[in-house]
Amino acid sequence: MGEDADPLSHELILNVAESRLEYQRSSLEASDVKTGVLLGAQAVLLSLLFSAAGPISPLTLIAGSLLLLSFLLALLAYLAGPFRCDPNPAALFAKYCDEPPAEIRYAVLYQVVDAYSRNQVILQRKESLIRWSMGILVVALLAVVFARALWRY
Repeated sequence: MGEDADPLSHELILNVAESRLEYQRSSLEASDVKTGVLLGAQAVLLSLLFSAAGPISPLTLIAGSLLLLSFLLALLAYLAGPFRCDPNPAALFAKYCDEPPAEIRYAVLYQVVDAYSRNQVILQRKESLIRWSMGILVVALLAVVFARALWRY
């Protein structure tokens, strides 16, 4: 296996891996859009929550703390990790310029598959953080509603 394998099998695997990398790129962009919307909504809710006139109830403080935690989780999701788009053409040229095509093909294939694996971990981390942020946001919103309803009576 490896460099001695059929070049067509390398080509097929490379095509599949590149298409999956492209899918990962679009998933990453979608996650970043979700996170951006979530961060914007949380910032507005935090400012509305603490700009209300009058005394702040303990439940409102708890809701604000939950909103802040949700905001931090969303921020971590946005900064979850660098997306890899291997191989780097300059490094590939420098290292494999004089190598036979089969070795270059194998090196490219290895780097693309490795990038796919590492990106999958990053995407899973981002999605997990977004889900936690959304869940905590819902709990915080319920706390705000209860705080406002209880404070009236």
